[in-house]
Amino acid sequence: MINFRAWDKGSQGYTDNKYLFDIVPDDNSFSLVSPVDFGAPDNLVIEMSTSLKDENGREIYEGDIVRVYTEDGLSSYTDTIVWGGEVGYPAFDIKNHSVEYDGNALSDIMNGGYELIEVIGNIHENPELLEVGR
Repeated sequence: MINFRAWDKGSQGYTDNKYLFDIVPDDNSFSLVSPVDFGAPDNLVIEMSTSLKDENGREIYEGDIVRVYTEDGLSSYTDTIVWGGEVGYPAFDIKNHSVEYDGNALSDIMNGGYELIEVIGNIHENPELLEVGR
């Protein structure tokens, strides 16, 4: 089961409902059925969970703004979690990471053991955090 959250454009807030969708087999791989197929209203922006948790145990979602920093805190940057499925990259990544990684930045951070990641907001409620972090 995959968790989703929904941003309501009208009320400018996240809905109280947790959206859960099934994965549908697609030949030898799996693809997500579009939330529109489940009748999600046009005023909702559906964001998928990465199934990962940040340093504080908070679930990380598409659209979250994260601070990536070294364990000693001397180096950090702020960026957005994105889903690459729309462009044929079936994984979550960090949008404009300013550090060179061997592959998927989010995977490298979560598995590398040399950087930490913390959710500090999201693109809907805290867009100013991206300007500060640049």
